[in-house]
Amino acid sequence: MSDTIEARVSIVMPTYKRDDVYLGRALRSLLDQTYHNIEIVVVDDNPVDSEARQKTQRYRASFANEPRILYHRNEVNVGGALARNVGIELATGAYITFLDDDDVYRPEKIRRQVEFMEEEGLEMCFADLDLVNPDGVFLYKREHP
Repeated sequence: MSDTIEARVSIVMPTYKRDDVYLGRALRSLLDQTYHNIEIVVVDDNPVDSEARQKTQRYRASFANEPRILYHRNEVNVGGALARNVGIELATGAYITFLDDDDVYRPEKIRRQVEFMEEEGLEMCFADLDLVNPDGVFLYKREHP
């Protein structure tokens, strides 16, 4: 992979009734990636008139100056799978990855995954993940050989 030309990576992140603490942690983990050519497609799947929608919109406003975040509001709640499909339709990246709104990526996750896929000529791949409890205590590793 060339250091001067990076393929754009779209990260699709549906959100539904998520506390700001977790949503913020997820967004910060994406903004802190060592791979910089990213777009973050946040799909707000909260009901239109709900407190959760208002809360998410207020939180999104704190990132208003971040051009890498695209914020989309669904007109009706469609559920996680269909919200991801909405995000795919909005995505412009050469690669698409998904992050749940209560999870995080390690800073080098996207770079390492894109480099691996390009070196191996792959169109898709899976990454291992660590499961931790809400206090950050490691529980176990889920491996995808």
